[in-house]
Amino acid sequence: MPFSIENMLQLREFKDCTVIAGHKGINRVIQCVDTMEVPDITPWLQCGELLITTGYSLEGHLERLIPLLDAMYNNDSAGLMIKTRIIGPIPQMIIDFADSKGIPLIVIPDDTPFIPMVNTIINCISDELNHSFTRFFSMSKDIKMIQGTPSFLNDLADIIYTYFQFPTIITDYLLDVCASCPGYIQLPAFITNDKLLHRMRSTERSSLFISDTSEDAHFLIQQIRIDKLIAGYIILIIPADQHYIKNDGDAMILNYAANIISANFKQENFLNAQVQRKNLSLYSNLVGNLNGVDVQESMKEAPWPLPPFLLITVETEFDEQFNMSDTLLMQLMYSIRTLFKKYGISNMTVPWNNTIRCIVPFNSQAVNRSILSTIKDRVSSLFDRRIRMTVSGRLDGYDQIKSAHFEAYDLLSISRNMNLSIAFADDLLYEIAMLQTLRNSHMRTFAFKLLSTLEDYDAQHGSELIHTLQVLIENRGIQTKTANDLFLHRNTLLYRMRKIESLTGLDLSDSGDLHKAYMALYVHNFAQ
Repeated sequence: MPFSIENMLQLREFKDCTVIAGHKGINRVIQCVDTMEVPDITPWLQCGELLITTGYSLEGHLERLIPLLDAMYNNDSAGLMIKTRIIGPIPQMIIDFADSKGIPLIVIPDDTPFIPMVNTIINCISDELNHSFTRFFSMSKDIKMIQGTPSFLNDLADIIYTYFQFPTIITDYLLDVCASCPGYIQLPAFITNDKLLHRMRSTERSSLFISDTSEDAHFLIQQIRIDKLIAGYIILIIPADQHYIKNDGDAMILNYAANIISANFKQENFLNAQVQRKNLSLYSNLVGNLNGVDVQESMKEAPWPLPPFLLITVETEFDEQFNMSDTLLMQLMYSIRTLFKKYGISNMTVPWNNTIRCIVPFNSQAVNRSILSTIKDRVSSLFDRRIRMTVSGRLDGYDQIKSAHFEAYDLLSISRNMNLSIAFADDLLYEIAMLQTLRNSHMRTFAFKLLSTLEDYDAQHGSELIHTLQVLIENRGIQTKTANDLFLHRNTLLYRMRKIESLTGLDLSDSGDLHKAYMALYVHNFAQ
């Protein structure tokens, strides 16, 4: 049990001390003790520190107690013990301030020596630390006994709860509850908020202590890591009226529990590195130069979805300030893999050049646009980045993965150009064909020759011939509607059309020439 102000006051050396303010902080934990006889000790205040003073440095300047108490609150210090022989009675204003901050303000009898008090506090702190380490070794033995059992995570949650006496939850990376004690505990909405999850994922610290007034509780959150990747969390829910400070013994216990869970996840092929390397090697071979016979031979023992299937590609937008590191790419991959599984979609997922490639069965779940949109939005929220997703057409064999793999680059390009968050190949067959046409050097030359003259004229005269041609084509050559859309008089439109014809040699009344202009504009717009 942590050594608190309340525990201290029950000891013989402190029986004549009086708490005059900050009663609601009586459970504050004492981790260290120091004496204060300097005017300003705030730069050296520590978490859990109990200050003891004669008040000598405060004589005639009791107003200094206000910033001192405020600094103690901000540093989560334990409390302030003070003699009043030198400074006189504590003013009500200071008592009220200590009450508002919940910092215990304790008056020491003038004839009570400091040394016995300090020695007693140090001994109690040492005893608590020794007790914590003893409990750690006892707990580690208990954990070793349950390793490998089917109920390992539930039993571990029970052990952690027994040690801390706080409700305990073990979750995966996406905060889905894997185990809890006592009984099933649903995570509060405050914890499942994606912004908080993003903060927990991005911090370099292995644990966070977070307070939430709406839940009237504190949360101690310990990361579970596999190498550099976050694989889950241990979450302790601490009632708001209990003052808790994690000490070295508690830190050892939570780190040890997190490492054991990490090892357990590895044993269950959770982000199994060997499987991942094999999948990546197979995928690399499939998009390489294997012939049909080699493909079938390579896939005999692969635990991949069977044909027919889809290839889904996921890309996250990033800028110069956002570095897609290998660790972050793996975390993105794991998130996508896990979310697919949550919706009952088996998948084989690998990282590939700043994208994630997923092979999923061709079934009602995988082609459900609502489910795919939900997965995309969830990943986007988790990583605080825009996510693009492309979905291939139906693939009836592993030998079709290569063409779908390279087609995905076209789909990503089209989705950026058309501002689509999810691009389905079956919906964009025309756009794919046009993009492939764009790669034809003759088509690019044709478009350049046809439109460069118009671009030069617009640049020199501040005109809008290119835009006029675009709207005319969109309106299928109908001049009245084009003039209305451009807010032009019909004669002005006719003048622009004659100018376009004279510069390009086109006849805009001819459907064949309008089609040529359309193709040139399509190539021009896509190239931009």
